[in-house]
Amino acid sequence: MTHAVPLRLTLLRALALTATLVVTVGCRPPATIRGASSSPDAAIRSSAATAGAVVEDDAPLVVVREYPHSPTASIVGWLPGESWLGLRSTMRLDGSLVWDHQLYVSTYAVTDWTSFTRADWHAFSQSMHKARVLRFTGVSRDVHSCDGGSSCTPYEIFSARIPDDFLRKSLDSVVVVVRARNGNEAQLTLRRELIVSYLAVVDSVVAVRRSATRPLLR
Repeated sequence: MTHAVPLRLTLLRALALTATLVVTVGCRPPATIRGASSSPDAAIRSSAATAGAVVEDDAPLVVVREYPHSPTASIVGWLPGESWLGLRSTMRLDGSLVWDHQLYVSTYAVTDWTSFTRADWHAFSQSMHKARVLRFTGVSRDVHSCDGGSSCTPYEIFSARIPDDFLRKSLDSVVVVVRARNGNEAQLTLRRELIVSYLAVVDSVVAVRRSATRPLLR
């Protein structure tokens, strides 16, 4: 059984940005997403209000998925109405990340797979002087894609590794350009509010896991 505990998390008081954090313990059968929930240029729409919390229309959603006897936890973040695109990471018990963060894109949002699998991925930010080449990590399936709330993340995704320092040093949204060898090009935008919300939850989980594994002082 899955127990979801929605919380309202204020991230930047000056900008009044909020996020909804959902902590999941347990498991649930996977659900296959048959299509993208919105196009890349669609306006952000609000999800249903969580119990006991007022969620702003543009509040990012960040899910922490932890399971009994599992050595890792997954953290997934996206914007309401745009679950086809987001950020995710896998964290060990000591708070360290397995690889880097990952930008993910639903395979069901793409009509031509070769435009993503045989392509160069570059991340741009106005606050960064140089583009960052991202390493494509292939296609994977998430059997826990519907754990943690009413909104599913994609069951099958393309993903590329995006370094921690690049996300943290970017002071605005990050645009990822995917240039395929067949000449096609796609632009994916990770909005600043999603990046800030996602990293805040990552840092919180890191702090909890590190304190839990820290040796007791004698």
